[in-house]
Formats: sequence, structure tokens, C-alpha cells
Amino acid sequence: MERNLRKNLMVVIILLLALGFRFLLEFIFISIWDFFDLSTFTGFFVRTLFVVVFLVIWFSITLRSDNPHQKLPWLLLLTFEPVLGITLFLTFGRSFKQSRRYRKRPYMQGRNYITQEASPEDFSYQDDAHAEIFKAAHHCSHHQPFYQNTTVEVFKNGETFYPALIQDLKAAKHTILFEFFIFRHDETSRQFADILKQKAKEGLQVKVIIDGLGSARTKRSFLKDLRSAGVDLIINDKIYFPLFNT
Repeated sequence: MERNLRKNLMVVIILLLALGFRFLLEFIFISIWDFFDLSTFTGFFVRTLFVVVFLVIWFSITLRSDNPHQKLPWLLLLTFEPVLGITLFLTFGRSFKQSRRYRKRPYMQGRNYITQEASPEDFSYQDDAHAEIFKAAHHCSHHQPFYQNTTVEVFKNGETFYPALIQDLKAAKHTILFEFFIFRHDETSRQFADILKQKAKEGLQVKVIIDGLGSARTKRSFLKDLRSAGVDLIINDKIYFPLFNT
């Protein structure tokens, strides 16, 4: 009962905020209209432009291949609060697969980046007891589960992973390939950065890949110091306008 009450209260709060937003927009619109004494033609043009944008967004949502339950919230929001609905849709609702960023990456489309690996039929599994498991894994992930002449050590938490990683970085003699989704400028990341910079100064080839979204809040000066020390730093998919980027 208490959980349902919280949900209903949240819905009421959202509706009140939407109504308040609508009245605020109406007030701003009327104030600007009266202050600048806009002509009838200008008003007609603004309203027509708004209707055109509304219809384009409405049909773009309707013609999507998404499930109905993914379309319905946007359509309801557009119906009852068009201005707020258009604003939120243009900010959060656009499809990444229809964006220019997606079209520029042919290996991402159709999961082409995982089609170049050999099929399970090209390999003979010495361990027949686990052959079917490896084939099933390949069928699900489209990755070849190589298991011969390899070793894997699993870390379950940062308390064991970070010290081991630091030890391996310090022991590197020729090359360091370092990839992280989130790389902040906190105390732990600074430990890694100091080692990477030192190794680069020693003449090792140090390559670092971080994600533009996961590391969006990382200080630019922190990353600049890495490059200045000779680290080959690559930011994958830079985010220039995080708030308006889908």
C-alpha cells in the first residue's frame, strides 16, 4: 500500500510540474507577445512551425519499429503537453541507430565487428565434455571462445583487482595497452596515471583508450598531462554536448 501511495504521489507531482511548466510557458509567450507587439503574420508563422514540428515528431515515433509500449508514453506526453513533450523527445527520445554518428560506423551496424571470427566448426575441441558448451557460447555471443594456451584470472572486486593491475603496470617492459570505460581524476585513477606517465617517459609504448561517455566528467587538464608525458590517449566517441546527446 505504501509503495502504491508513493507511485501515485510521484505521478501527481509530475503532473503538477507539467502543468506549472505549461502555465510558465504561456506567461512567457504572452509577455513577449505583448512587449514586442508581434504582428498577426508572425503569430501565424510561429504556430504553423510548431504544428509542423509536432507532426514530424509524431509520425517519426509512430513509424518506428519499436514496441508499442515504448512509443505510447511519448505519444501521450506529446498529446497532453506538446511543448514539454517536444523538448524532452528532442533531448532524450531520438534513436541512436538513426543518427549520423551510427551511420558513420560500418563495423557497428549489424554487429559486423563480431562477424570476422572463425566458426566453431573450424576448431577441434580436445575436451569433448565441454565442446557443446563452447559451441553454445559462440552461438549466443558470436565470439569464438578460445581456451587453449590461455589463462584467465577473475577479480570479484576492486580491492583485489587494482593492486594486481598496478603491479602488472609497474612490471611492464615494452608495451602497455590500457582500456577503461570510466577513468576519473580521483585518487585511484591518479595512481594509474602516474605509473602510465612514468612508463611512457621510460620509453615504453603506452596506449590508453577511455570512453567519452564514461569519462565525460574527467578533468581535461588530467588528460592533457597524460598526453604531455607521451601517453597515446584515445577518447572513444567524444561527447561535446552531454545533455543533448542521445
